Amino acid sequence: IDSLVNFLCNDLTKACSTKPPPVPKDRTPGEPFVPKSSKEAEMEKILKSMEGMPGAPGMKMYSREDLMNMQNFGDEDADEEDDDNEAHFPSKLGNVLREKESTKSDWKQRIKRGILDSGEALRRHANRVSYRIRQWWRGKKAGLKKKNSKSSKPEL
Repeated sequence: IDSLVNFLCNDLTKACSTKPPPVPKDRTPGEPFVPKSSKEAEMEKILKSMEGMPGAPGMKMYSREDLMNMQNFGDEDADEEDDDNEAHFPSKLGNVLREKESTKSDWKQRIKRGILDSGEALRRHANRVSYRIRQWWRGKKAGLKKKNSKSSKPEL
């Protein structure tokens, strides 16, 4: 399977062995890329899906901190008592989520997994087809034996 991945990546497509083409020199540089956190991307996706809903035009989403800082929202005195026990919980949660994201398999692993899965599926289908052909052939052979046994009997 590794040889198949290498064949597809290097020999067949030359995707892994060639460098990307250079950027034209007369191109004006755009604004620098700033990656969004997964939380921001998810919020934006939710807002876009809710955009066409009737009765909620111009809906805004607020983070927990924003809601707590708003007037008449949340009692900060009661909230400070809980902070002693869970002072580092959000940062720990963020670290755990980042670790999970970083352990996601890269595209080579996904290609390899896809090839392995399709190989398994192909093997299952081949076994099913060969089983059906075997059953059909056995039926044909049994039918031929019955015909031959009837014709070999002496007639009276």
